[in-house]
Amino acid sequence: MHIGYFDEFGHNGAYVNRYDTHFKTHPVFGIGGFIIPAQNVRRLSGSFKHLKETGLRAEIEAKVRAKGKKVEHWEKKGAALLTTRNAQKYSELRRLFNRLLNILDKLDAQVVFYGQEKPRGTNEDTGENEKDRYDHAMKQLIQRIGWSLPRDENHLLILDKQGPRERAEIFASSAAFMFTNESAEKLLEPPLEVESHLYQTEASWVWFCFFYGPVLMGSVR
Repeated sequence: MHIGYFDEFGHNGAYVNRYDTHFKTHPVFGIGGFIIPAQNVRRLSGSFKHLKETGLRAEIEAKVRAKGKKVEHWEKKGAALLTTRNAQKYSELRRLFNRLLNILDKLDAQVVFYGQEKPRGTNEDTGENEKDRYDHAMKQLIQRIGWSLPRDENHLLILDKQGPRERAEIFASSAAFMFTNESAEKLLEPPLEVESHLYQTEASWVWFCFFYGPVLMGSVR
């Protein structure tokens, strides 16, 4: 059995162009992450916790332990840490992330993603909406995970809990999809949501996504 940890990249809203007043978020939307054998999940969780606590020791001491907070409940958001400026300026940040990649490699994690360049125009112009784009990306991702696994392997799919209202409908759609499409038969349950600050494994993917998001989006055509 495998466990998959995933997050969105790009934006599922309508896109006209980068100069449009209302529709300039991003021309691409997708979902990406990694799948890992279930027996390696605990090792990944412990390894990422150690990596975070050693690599960000000074910040943890100042912002967490000094204030009597629990390190296990503290999360360093990828958006704050893994910026282009930080990656270019701080070699220790690049080394930290390379260590994460090595951990994933040693634990037989596989990167799986699906993304798509959105048709240009408003929802009215394209006949698509946010739910349609998310639903399509999710179903494509589920199929690609299935294709990546051995024939006798199943999986669970976990996402970082967020606010989009359409997610409940997407998960319901995924539940129907897993019972009607043979490419989705390896999915054991509809996608699950978790709070990433409580799950080191999901937090590790959020870091990965922010660092390699431009690479994933550059692979989308």
